[in-house]
Amino acid sequence: MENRIGFGKRLGAYLLDFVIVGALGALASGVVDNLFPGAVERALAEQMSDPRMRDPKVAEGAAGMMSFMSWVVRWSIAMGFISLLYGLCEALRGWSPAKLALGLRIADEAGNPAPVGTLLIRYLIKYSGTVVAVAGVLTGISTLDKVGQMIGIGIVLGFFLVLTSARQALHDKIAGTVVVKVARAGQPVAHAA
Repeated sequence: MENRIGFGKRLGAYLLDFVIVGALGALASGVVDNLFPGAVERALAEQMSDPRMRDPKVAEGAAGMMSFMSWVVRWSIAMGFISLLYGLCEALRGWSPAKLALGLRIADEAGNPAPVGTLLIRYLIKYSGTVVAVAGVLTGISTLDKVGQMIGIGIVLGFFLVLTSARQALHDKIAGTVVVKVARAGQPVAHAA
């Protein structure tokens, strides 16, 4: 249990991953525009046709923000796809690029590399709120969106379980995983005797 990683290093890995995904999203925002030329601008223009936009002061301010908002929407779309692919790296390999850089890996409760099935279950639990909320948005069922948000809040609060002696977040406890420090060969650090 000595090599289980606590809150600080896991938060550091999360923040580093967030910066990496954000930067990749910024780079990929142009790809979204190339794949769907003008789609974001048309959607924003449709919003501009809202009767509230007929007020000249509101319309002028909104028009000035159009370019920025267009980039933010493209960046958000790119971030969504990159986050999915980025998260699958953790679900299939047991590490994210930040975890790898910090020498961390997801393991089973005994400290051995977790099997892919366990990693996928952990991933689905960790992102279950997002999955349910997106299903609600895509289907138009607002109740699913609200349920997804509540699940997401529960998962976020469950991260603080890492502060306990077991050093497992809620999704780790359910999936039977831990985050450990690894040796150079990619194996968990040996337990102190």
